Amino acid sequence: MQECVYDGEIQGLKYKVQENGIAIVGVQDNTLTFVKIPAAIEGKPVVEIGDFAFFDCRKLTKVEMPDTIALIGIKAFAKCVALSDTELPPRLCKIEFDAFWDCLHLTRILLPASLMSIGESIFNNCTNLIAVDCDPNNLSFRSVDGVVYSKNGKSLLIYPCGRKGPFTVPDGVEEIGAFAFAGNTHLTDIILPESIIEIGFCAFAYCESLSKIIIPINTLYLRNNAFTYCTGLIKAVIPASVLKMEDGLFSGCTNLTHAAIPASVQEVEDCVFENCTSMNSIDCDPDNPYYKSVDGALFDKDGKVLIQYPCGKAGPYEIPDGVETIGPFAFNDCSCLSEIKFPESVIKIELNAFVSCIRLTRVELPKKLKAVEFRAFAGCSNLIDAIIPGTIEKIAENTFLNCDRLTIHTTPDSPAAQYAQMENFPVVFDL
Repeated sequence: MQECVYDGEIQGLKYKVQENGIAIVGVQDNTLTFVKIPAAIEGKPVVEIGDFAFFDCRKLTKVEMPDTIALIGIKAFAKCVALSDTELPPRLCKIEFDAFWDCLHLTRILLPASLMSIGESIFNNCTNLIAVDCDPNNLSFRSVDGVVYSKNGKSLLIYPCGRKGPFTVPDGVEEIGAFAFAGNTHLTDIILPESIIEIGFCAFAYCESLSKIIIPINTLYLRNNAFTYCTGLIKAVIPASVLKMEDGLFSGCTNLTHAAIPASVQEVEDCVFENCTSMNSIDCDPDNPYYKSVDGALFDKDGKVLIQYPCGKAGPYEIPDGVETIGPFAFNDCSCLSEIKFPESVIKIELNAFVSCIRLTRVELPKKLKAVEFRAFAGCSNLIDAIIPGTIEKIAENTFLNCDRLTIHTTPDSPAAQYAQMENFPVVFDL
């Protein structure tokens, strides 16, 4: 958070003069309990509550805003944990992302008819919020039983964090918006209609009580981190309509044991199953033209790139011959992996490929290997010996970060020897 720059102060409020009026940008004392924002300062209307203006005012219980306010900025009231009584002004046009994040005592709030734009996660972690209502005259949004949708009903935008139990998304909804259900730890079941096309960024992130998700047949896109850290999730059904599985989709789903990738999927991004510490198998429909599964690990179709190894699979693993690249994050947090054997076909190990594989004690890199990228073995805290051929061309910075017990075995004057000297690792010339 940047230092607050302001032009003046009135009644403990810091303000900045702008072309269209006055913005409240901060407070003199963040222990205040009540704020009444004036309608005008220096003869100009107060039109904005600026970014971070009341951030972390933990004792603030009530705010009165004048009718002149048109914008509430980024994290303007974030972490106002005692805030329980606030009425949004009737000319408010826009609320920026995280504006009321972590306002733990908010229970209900009304979006005015004037509101045209709402940012992502504006009520994230408002754990006692049970309803977000909307003026029926609003032209952009509507509310049904305290859940906010786009006016046409095609996007579900806000599901209150304090709502408990199961929920059925109405038929006709095509998109679950970014952060729509994020942080609702009481959501036990979700039923999605067949009209769903897209599940947005972090849509169900940290829904810890959600035990299963059945994605409907017409869904095409599963966006970044849509189900990240749904730690209670034990079943996820992905239909044969999905085209793309984005970065971190199921990351941190620590009770998910199995995943099945349908034939329709054209792209699987990095870290889709990162830190799924119970996962022992990632299977792929054999008719998928882009990917395949071999012994529970995911590869590209021609078997040259190892994309993801299941985090929960224990014991040693021998990478199949023909693999040329170990993909980014492929073995990230595989804490049960006890040994890794590389075929001579491997020529590149991508960034973060083996981060925090804490049971590895020894790695012998293949003779044809050309490059090891950034942090490839970082956090392998029990790694004792790394055998690195002198023919390697590149070892990136921090490849063995926090491998404090490591000795590097290589040849004199090699890139590996230079790396060992630069990073202060013991080196033995015994190859």
